[in-house]
Amino acid sequence: MSARDSLLEIRDLTKAFKGVKALDTVSFDLRFGEVVGLAGHNGAGKSTLLNILSGVFTADSGSMSLLSNKYKPTSYSGATEAGVFRIYQELSVIDNLTVAENLTLGTEKHIRKFGLLAPKRTTATAANFLDDVGLGDLDAKKRVEQLTMAERQLVEIAKALYMARLANIEKPVLLLDEPTSGLTQTQVDFLEGHINRLRSQMGIILTTHRGSELLEWSDRVVVLRDGRVVGEPDPRSTSAEELGRLMVGEVHVVQHARREAREEQGGPVLEVQDLVLPSLGEPVNLILQPGEVVALIGESEEKTQIARCISGLLKPSSGVVRVNGRKIASSVKGSLEAGVRFVPADRGGEGLSLLHSVQDNLALGAMAAETRQDLARKPKAEKAFAQNLVSKYGVKIASLEQPSGSLSGGNQQKLLVARAMSDAARVIVLDKPTRGIDVHAKSEIFRLILEASDRGVSVLIASDEPEELMPICDRLIAFRNGRVSAEFDCRSGAEPTLTELAEATS
Repeated sequence: MSARDSLLEIRDLTKAFKGVKALDTVSFDLRFGEVVGLAGHNGAGKSTLLNILSGVFTADSGSMSLLSNKYKPTSYSGATEAGVFRIYQELSVIDNLTVAENLTLGTEKHIRKFGLLAPKRTTATAANFLDDVGLGDLDAKKRVEQLTMAERQLVEIAKALYMARLANIEKPVLLLDEPTSGLTQTQVDFLEGHINRLRSQMGIILTTHRGSELLEWSDRVVVLRDGRVVGEPDPRSTSAEELGRLMVGEVHVVQHARREAREEQGGPVLEVQDLVLPSLGEPVNLILQPGEVVALIGESEEKTQIARCISGLLKPSSGVVRVNGRKIASSVKGSLEAGVRFVPADRGGEGLSLLHSVQDNLALGAMAAETRQDLARKPKAEKAFAQNLVSKYGVKIASLEQPSGSLSGGNQQKLLVARAMSDAARVIVLDKPTRGIDVHAKSEIFRLILEASDRGVSVLIASDEPEELMPICDRLIAFRNGRVSAEFDCRSGAEPTLTELAEATS
């Protein structure tokens, strides 16, 4: 077989949940050495297709072949054994292990000496392999926690290639699921350069909510809409706007108008006084008024640590957090009792129980946060409670019994936000709420944030994408090198330019 023959063939794949089709007779090919971009907005079927390819779901009908052999994995391990590797948006690398240890984790039997682990041999094996596949700039001895997010993506990719080599798989398939989510532009460029060098060793199916990246990285683009293939535009002659129109069809995206200045009423809802964290160069002080929406921005992770500290997930070295004038205990329980609700960046690893149903995720969240034990005793009340939230916050599902992991990324995010926006919420803290979701899902999340704000709930957002938050935010607080570098009032009519944002955060 030549290098350009089909590596993976997908024919008429169909998948339905409770009678609602998530995929409808989807067909396309992937060639060796090629990157195929998979485009489509929230709910288009991308996640379902990747789940079938990686063995998480089984198609209702249709067929797949890998290197001309029938391919029908029934588990993730079955997919990897056949040579199909999925790199999830939420990375699985272990921060306190080295690159070499992450690379060889689970395959140590191949490098044991006299039945024992040999650290030097592990490092040497990993370093030689990384050099061989063109990733020699990754230091095998370095701990993953010291790497950038783009470098961690490369460790995941290297792990897949290493497993393929051990299994004598010469032509693996890599499923890259939102690899640039949460990356700065410098890191995106770094990752793109490495993907271009690695593509000759595999076939790649790529998803990303950034249309321009999809066109730049891909040899071909397959566009899904409502579970069907609606086009395969040539990325060399297609603009991001044309791709967006093909993805959207006739659907209208709501554009949120810039907020007007408001009069402050009553005392502050959230006060953060002299908060000290190891990553901060100086204590942080924050005040949020009723209904105020404030974003913490910057390329480093101080903003996330502040968000997690307010939510009780991270204990500060010192400092005080108050809600409605009352000091709250530095714990999850203390934050919940004070009315703080947290939406984490890691939807699957920390936010939702993906194997459990939509109803279970909503009801269990209410039981934990608001001691709604009546839901556990009354099945009808639990179902009504979950259905009300799903309807109120526009979460698209086939049924309440549907596993949360089968929802698209945008609907998983709306499910998390719906769970947080209870009547008892006084402060809602969101960490990277638009990470890895398309423009429609972002618009919906913004709508929900503004609705909470209109009810007097204060909203704090940690974000890597400040330019899209300006229309809904009252203020942006920029961090650089562990310190507040600038504060911008988005209500004054003199919102910051992109250049000013870049100077404040990098």
